[in-house]
Amino acid sequence: MDTRRSLLFVTNSELGQASVILAVAYEFLLQREYEVHIASFPALQKDVEQLNDTAARLSNGACSAIEFHPLAGKSMKEAAPPGTEFLDLHAPGTTGALFAYDNVLPATFAPWHGTQYMIGYSSTVEIINETAPDLVIVDPLFSQGVDACNAIGQKCLILSPNTLKELVLDRQPGGGALWKFPA
Repeated sequence: MDTRRSLLFVTNSELGQASVILAVAYEFLLQREYEVHIASFPALQKDVEQLNDTAARLSNGACSAIEFHPLAGKSMKEAAPPGTEFLDLHAPGTTGALFAYDNVLPATFAPWHGTQYMIGYSSTVEIINETAPDLVIVDPLFSQGVDACNAIGQKCLILSPNTLKELVLDRQPGGGALWKFPA
């Protein structure tokens, strides 16, 4: 009987978001009392395999491997609006800010249309049910994962490469996000 605790990491496949998930998953992998799973889009599978190879080599084969679960649907980058280079560089100033609000933010925070969103959401729910983890660790920009955990009552933790400031700024009263905290 396996008495290890099961952890499921759910993330977008873009390394800007996934790198913190990979780093933390690797650390839990080395602690042999955890069974580690990562659910993401197929583009991340190669990175998970490299992580497994590194862990096996450095531990002389003493640790198990992370099990990868491919999510159905389009990744954040694949779902970005056509004609929009994902996370375009933009000019400074008002013109650049307006470009970012019109192009960069939608591609980052809400690139999926309804059907695409539901495919990722349903796939996440299926993987959570299949793996039955003790805890799901989820990338906050992968909103399908956050919604899936909330909808089925799954115990979860948000893990982001961003600071707390970026995650709670919008909750500041009196428009504090605009005047209270430096950029």
